[in-house]
Amino acid sequence: MCPVFLFIGCGNQTPAARWEAADRRQTGFAFPGPLYDVITPDSLDTPVIWSQNYPLLISTAAITEEVDKGDTVFSGAEPFLHLERERAEMELSMAEAIGDRAAQDSLEAFLSDSSFIVFITAPASGHIRILVEQGKTVQPGDNMAVITGAPPDSVYILSPVYTHIRWPENLNGCTVTDRGLQCRGAWPGEEASLPGTWSLRQQFIHEDGLRTYVVSSMGDTLPITIIGSTDTSRIIYSVLPLDSISLLGWN
Repeated sequence: MCPVFLFIGCGNQTPAARWEAADRRQTGFAFPGPLYDVITPDSLDTPVIWSQNYPLLISTAAITEEVDKGDTVFSGAEPFLHLERERAEMELSMAEAIGDRAAQDSLEAFLSDSSFIVFITAPASGHIRILVEQGKTVQPGDNMAVITGAPPDSVYILSPVYTHIRWPENLNGCTVTDRGLQCRGAWPGEEASLPGTWSLRQQFIHEDGLRTYVVSSMGDTLPITIIGSTDTSRIIYSVLPLDSISLLGWN
């Protein structure tokens, strides 16, 4: 029989005893992450992307180096319709050679119909770099050109002031660039925070293989991503808010 004063240490602990042991572990809180420097980009690269759900055979491509927003950059058609047009041009030549006026009228009417031609216009003004040539076929999602121009007032870059490791993935309205995280929205000022970033001491960050997480004092596991560090803490990103949540340390 266990002595009374050693009861908790003998045999399997009860749930209450396990919670009591957890309660004795070090607890702490995540604090809002550091502010980022806000930079105005010198220029902005705007891609020209084929966004329809079918392939497009390029008939013409811009030969100029500068474009204005709304200028035609490419024209083309579905490959099948392009082949039909080439076939009609050959048949028209044959009809003209044999003097078949009825066939000529029909084929000329078909060839004069430009409704099947797709025109792709420039989404911005600036210097254009063409990535696909005339006669090439692009697929849905392909990048066809890049236009480099002056950025609008709604574009800014967040530059980290800590030792940076990575940026969080899939941030709406933001793109990773060489200078930092390029975002769209109202100008935030000379400094800005990034929602979802927190500062947390290392002893409250748990790692298990590729998993990185924090544990609340109630036992909930919350996934996080380590994106950087300072002299005293790690900078983390969490989809779930961590404010006012008591976190458990390692021991």
